[in-house]
Amino acid sequence: MRTLVIDDDLVAQQKIGRYLQGRGVSADFAPDPTTAFAKLSNERYDYVFLDLDLGAGISDGEGILAWMDNHAKRIPTLVISEAAALPQVIRLEKAFAFVAVRMTHGDLDHLSDVIDRHIFSHTQTETQASEGGQPNVLSMLIVTLLLASVVILVVLTIIKQVVPVGFGQIVTAGVLLLILIAVIALFAIGRLTEKGFAGVLAEIVKQLTIIRK
Repeated sequence: MRTLVIDDDLVAQQKIGRYLQGRGVSADFAPDPTTAFAKLSNERYDYVFLDLDLGAGISDGEGILAWMDNHAKRIPTLVISEAAALPQVIRLEKAFAFVAVRMTHGDLDHLSDVIDRHIFSHTQTETQASEGGQPNVLSMLIVTLLLASVVILVVLTIIKQVVPVGFGQIVTAGVLLLILIAVIALFAIGRLTEKGFAGVLAEIVKQLTIIRK
């Protein structure tokens, strides 16, 4: 995750920088609108800390928010202003939907209380979804094949009692059905996990490699 800190106050930069560094988040800094525009144009950020007053009053921050909106850079933004609770700042929050948090410079002394629930609770949820929360595709495939094997065994046993066929034919039919079900399962798991057929195969190979180690 990358964050852009737009603030002309060195102390504020240091406080936000230490907070983000403690959470393993990289941060770039812009002390003025010109630098901010350049970084926003050339880099991709997940969040923005924006001091609304960069020397010319709240108009500085409002200009940056307007630029972000006009250039489709609607990045979740945490605005900083001593007037955070006043109508002129609340108005900006309503005008720009990507403004996520309003706070004062005093809030920078306890950022974890103000920010964690807005940024890192969401980030941890996504991480758990992508790592721990995502179904293990190898386990899903194994369970699917085990269930399929039981069903195939029951069906073929019934067929053998009704139709006189050899044991070899039963085994061949069972293997072919199992392969067909495995392919269908891979496609289904690919859709479920949004990895696609090739992605699921790659994930299975990866998991098998880890198991072998």
